[in-house]
Amino acid sequence: MISNPDIERFVASISLNSAAVLDVMRDTEDWVVDGEEGPQSKINVLAQLLHEPDGLARFNAIDPALRLQAILHMNAHRFTILLKAMSDLDTSSVATLLENQPASNNLYILRYLLRFIMMLRHQMVDDIFGIERLAEIKNMLDITTQKITIVPQTERDDSSVDNGDEPWSN
Repeated sequence: MISNPDIERFVASISLNSAAVLDVMRDTEDWVVDGEEGPQSKINVLAQLLHEPDGLARFNAIDPALRLQAILHMNAHRFTILLKAMSDLDTSSVATLLENQPASNNLYILRYLLRFIMMLRHQMVDDIFGIERLAEIKNMLDITTQKITIVPQTERDDSSVDNGDEPWSN
């Protein structure tokens, strides 16, 4: 099973090359969604933020634990569609499907993979696909994550500036 440090490194990989100190969401009204306040509305705001043009850099300035919650919370409908596609295709077809996504969709794919890692960690995938598909799906995950640059297990320099490079390998 995938450990917490692995998940943390994966989240850090999404943050690679992004500006870490940005003056966003410091006022309480930034955390309000539909008139509600509290942890859930904060997660909703973070999820919405990632759809904005400069959202990734702004998102990376937020506490990592809240970031992870937001990533897991977002795009539930699209993730369900991706899971259905995975259940309908063999491993190599799914790997090809992920590799051939347009560049603008790469960040979405990273989000889906992160959620998928969490599901594998909690052994929930067998509830969706049946236990006989679990090994094949884990193999597909290994194939697709080989294309992602994982941040080294050293402290990141949070003063780095986003240079526009994608935080994953092609």
